[in-house]
Amino acid sequence: MSKKLQAVLQKGVNSAASNSPLVKAVWYKDGSLFLSILAKPGAKQSAITEFTDTHIGVHLAARAQEGEANSELVRTIAAALEVPKGRVSIQRGHRAKDKCVRVSDQPEGLDANEIEKLIRSKIGQQF
Repeated sequence: MSKKLQAVLQKGVNSAASNSPLVKAVWYKDGSLFLSILAKPGAKQSAITEFTDTHIGVHLAARAQEGEANSELVRTIAAALEVPKGRVSIQRGHRAKDKCVRVSDQPEGLDANEIEKLIRSKIGQQF
């Protein structure tokens, strides 16, 4: 095991001991909102299914082929947060289930806790 990997794992152990996850599901940076998403394509309906410390689970009613699931994810997140689709983009993970989604120009008045409450209130709703 490489020293770099050992350092990352040790950081994770230390972080877990303090109940602070390595990755947060929701954070702000440079005026934009970022969401850590675990996408689950091929579902019957698109819906937010879970909100954990590390990710937001989203079932997608689209296949993971030719960008269909990514388009459905952008549409679902935009509908859940009630923002235009043009403000939602996938920053990382275009070909993976773990994705980082950016919502640009998010109002500064909403903090991460309020966004979490909004997303949690949408769990189970179809989009």
